[in-house]
Amino acid sequence: SSELDVYSVSHIAVSDSQNVNIEPRGRFVKLGRNRSIQFDGKVDVGMFTFIGKGMKFNYEDYTIDLKEVDSAQMHYQNNQKAAGLDGKRIRDSVASYLRRLSGKVHIDHPDNKAGLVHNPEYPTFESTKPSFVYYDDKNICKGVYDRKKFYFEIPPFIFKNLNNFEPEDLVFGGTLVSDNIFAPFQDTLRLRPDASLGFVHPTPPEGMAVYSGKGRFFNNIDLSNKGLKGDGKLKYLTSLSTSRLFNFFPDSTTAMTSAFDITRLDGGIGFPDTHGNEHPIRWFPRKDIFWAYEGTSPYNMYERQSDFRGTYTLQPVGLTGDGIVDMKKANMTSKFFQFDSYKWQADTM
Repeated sequence: SSELDVYSVSHIAVSDSQNVNIEPRGRFVKLGRNRSIQFDGKVDVGMFTFIGKGMKFNYEDYTIDLKEVDSAQMHYQNNQKAAGLDGKRIRDSVASYLRRLSGKVHIDHPDNKAGLVHNPEYPTFESTKPSFVYYDDKNICKGVYDRKKFYFEIPPFIFKNLNNFEPEDLVFGGTLVSDNIFAPFQDTLRLRPDASLGFVHPTPPEGMAVYSGKGRFFNNIDLSNKGLKGDGKLKYLTSLSTSRLFNFFPDSTTAMTSAFDITRLDGGIGFPDTHGNEHPIRWFPRKDIFWAYEGTSPYNMYERQSDFRGTYTLQPVGLTGDGIVDMKKANMTSKFFQFDSYKWQADTM
């Protein structure tokens, strides 16, 4: 056979000048022709760490084939921290990983295996198929973003000079698939303040549909390891909620509003004019139910002729409430108010 199984191999220093090292899984490698090495395990290449299986070092062209990478961790040189005692800049880790990656590492020019010539473009990584960033870690909103339905897809890319990675070098164009919270849209992942990969995506002036058109969102969509957030306005039926922090989940949206308004709608199913300030809200779009809870001040209704303290339930069939209606000279308490455009009624008191 032209192959040789070798055991008890804990580490292979492939290139000291380019900081390329191999740590075989199970301390096992398979030596082949022309000094090739097949292995599973970890490959450190400058600021990148690849973990996977089916990897192969090719001595002749001085490359490493990464057939099936489970995860790639990235590091960067932090400009916000003072240099260490050795004068070198502090290296920090990116909190997001690239997943389902395949590609090839070009360690150095094949004629420079000894590293006698400085080639600043090396080492280089060339991905050969789409890779993915997931947000399903249990520390991210309790793992609510299922990677099968919520992910950022990155088309094949090339990174050069993996030994010198600045924060601004961490740029990945691609497409967010958000479990139908929003329709898939393109943006660019960058390093966020929490060291994860994400973006702030401004909506067009007409906003963007949410949950298959059940509502519409306006202003900025924010993705990071804090989850999918929003800063702006959310429209549902005749309501408009304003908040600096919307939390978008696959089944619901929550927020603390700075303004909550319902525009009066006359007709078959009427809605009264309503205004509120700081109120918690929770929307289950697939169930077509929207709750606006009691806040720091009451809601004003019917051209400010009445106030309401309690919880609204907003649905396509109308607006109901559980609480107290204050009519200035009298008030009424009920578990079920039915609010129409110009009148209201209570079934229980």
